[in-house]
Amino acid sequence: GFTGLSAALELKRAGVNFLVLEARERVGGRVEGMRNGLGELIDSGGQFLCEDMPELVALAKARGKTFVETYVDGDFITHPSMSVEQAGRTYVTAMA
Repeated sequence: GFTGLSAALELKRAGVNFLVLEARERVGGRVEGMRNGLGELIDSGGQFLCEDMPELVALAKARGKTFVETYVDGDFITHPSMSVEQAGRTYVTAMA
């Protein structure tokens, strides 16, 4: 995941020989997505950062990562292009 790759980058910069291993059957660490009952890909892992995580935000920015702002609309946190109704359908279907 992001943490392991960041550690590998620092080891490389320090001139240390190392091998990166993956513990799971897929790469990505805590970042994960899944298809809901509507066939839409939704985030189900640790891909959210917020202002309460200044160290992680700084690390992501230092690595050139881009951010997509999300907004709180009622009871749902949605991507700006997703309506509250679509977010509700997606949530209910995903949790079924």
